[in-house]
Amino acid sequence: MDSKYVYIKKRNQFGKQCFFEDIGPIVEENILPEPSLARNYIKQSITHRSTQEAPQYAIHEIQTKYASVKNSGIVHFEGSWPKEINPLDEEAVRRFRQRVTRSDNWTTTMNSLMEKMEHSVLQNNSIDIHDHYFDDMIPTKLTTSPEMRIVSVYCNQELNVRPVNHLSWLTDTDQFAVAYCFKSRLKFSTNLSPNVYIWNIASASVTIEFNQRDPALLISGLMSGQVCSWDTRTGDSPVQISVPLHSHRNQVNQTYWINSKTNTEFFSSSISGSIKWWDIRKLKSPTEILVMDLENPERQSINESIPICVLQYEPTMGTKFLVGLENGIVVNVNRKALSKTEKLHTRYRCHLGPILSIDRNPTSLKNFLTIDSSLAKVWTEETKEHCLVETRKRKSGALTGTCWSRSRLSLFFTINTEGMMNVYDLLQGINKPCYGIKISEKSLTTIKPNNNGNILGIGSSDGNVYFVLCGGLFTTTFPNDKFIFQSYLDKCNLYEKAVETRKKEIALTVTHMSPRPSKIKSRRRASRDITRRSKIKKHHGASSFLDEEIIEAEKQYFLKLEAVFEQPDSTSHLTFTKLFSETLFRLKESLRNNELFELKLHGPIHPIFKVSYCINMKYR
Repeated sequence: MDSKYVYIKKRNQFGKQCFFEDIGPIVEENILPEPSLARNYIKQSITHRSTQEAPQYAIHEIQTKYASVKNSGIVHFEGSWPKEINPLDEEAVRRFRQRVTRSDNWTTTMNSLMEKMEHSVLQNNSIDIHDHYFDDMIPTKLTTSPEMRIVSVYCNQELNVRPVNHLSWLTDTDQFAVAYCFKSRLKFSTNLSPNVYIWNIASASVTIEFNQRDPALLISGLMSGQVCSWDTRTGDSPVQISVPLHSHRNQVNQTYWINSKTNTEFFSSSISGSIKWWDIRKLKSPTEILVMDLENPERQSINESIPICVLQYEPTMGTKFLVGLENGIVVNVNRKALSKTEKLHTRYRCHLGPILSIDRNPTSLKNFLTIDSSLAKVWTEETKEHCLVETRKRKSGALTGTCWSRSRLSLFFTINTEGMMNVYDLLQGINKPCYGIKISEKSLTTIKPNNNGNILGIGSSDGNVYFVLCGGLFTTTFPNDKFIFQSYLDKCNLYEKAVETRKKEIALTVTHMSPRPSKIKSRRRASRDITRRSKIKKHHGASSFLDEEIIEAEKQYFLKLEAVFEQPDSTSHLTFTKLFSETLFRLKESLRNNELFELKLHGPIHPIFKVSYCINMKYR
């Protein structure tokens, strides 16, 4: 135990200063012995027990640490005056204050304000509420850890497993539709079940592509190219099915409901290269057909069409939708255009291979996401030549699907054949995924988020449907995320436009060159006739002499021409031709292979016109 205590005391608390002097001893008391008291003394040499009868007296003095006290105050300026009151005008302030104090609600307002003011004053007397107590602390960065886990798995009920081809959510409910089929006919077997299962997370039920307005109506596309409509209120059989003669030639790969007044219209696409619009009230034949014949859209030849891989339709975009083709081109189709050419006018050369998936950003609809088997790209409708950003090419595991996050606008997901799902955030970087999770040992085939964006439905080739719950960073949106994300895309767009402008400027500096006379074989002469491009070069020597001759000939020509204009309007075509030939005769003799443009006059000659020379031997 430490018996020493050190404390600090100010000098003014010690009192007056002490001055010590050397003096002699001072006797305070002198007690002399008394012999009469010795008779009462008894000497006891042996003590068997010890006692302590005298009480213990102790004085303990402790002084706590000194608490510094200071007096502080706050100067309050009256503010929040009305616009018409000048605070510097004492007379106007006084009249306004009198008018307020005479009002009926003055007392009630002051009573309610006094309670709050008294609470603040008493609180400030004990603790200085205006002081910054934690300025010396180093602020820590707020981080949100990414969270993602598989919450449920729905397995195919058949013994012969088929891969999941399509998945659809129903708005504001917990129902989803799953379609199972083999896209390749080589894997199709006759003993497989043709059933389509509809799952309900609360209670199991059946279906495919939901109508968002009427959940009982569904549509589906078949392997035979036909489309059919379903109604869960009538049973487990299709209500209507299209006639094979008017259906698609090959399998249907995408169907979407259209926002219409009747709520009965939808359209479908096929790998045969055609898009057809249907009405479930009359499903025998389509109401409109559009063939993806990009060479001659007005021809609409199904034999020259390009196979369609995927569609993307956003109900808020009206009559516009995106079409991904097998040759890597994405076409922004406008259904309400006047001609077929205008409908297929906007095209984007996105990838070298087939387009596997397209998805528009739910917040910025002009930006969309595309993937092929190796990489993902983000595009904007304003730039057709180059994408805004792109991921790195994958060395293993081909991509099979992608989608934007519905809860965080800068986030998108990709799935591949290795059973992995990768997460990319454009605000954190595009070079590598910010998160990855192993979903299955088999290949993943489709991915679809629900409307809230917190659950992802993922289908695999073994027929299982996995539901992944997203949390933490994947569902958290900060206040400035939308502004930062839009600014980032705008900067990328400006950069691509600047690159295109620079390329056009470079192309303007390139001129065409005619074939030079050379002693080459006739079979090689055709390749020499191809237009050559070369940069402008500065010529020296003989070419400068030719420039002087041209300038001198032009000067002489226009001097004689002005003299002709001063004459009456009897100048004929022969006079002008003679003047032209005499002036430039010496120049024609000195130059080889020069081409002079013939000027034909119609009517009287005007004093202002232009004569152009095209000389093949040099560039100007």
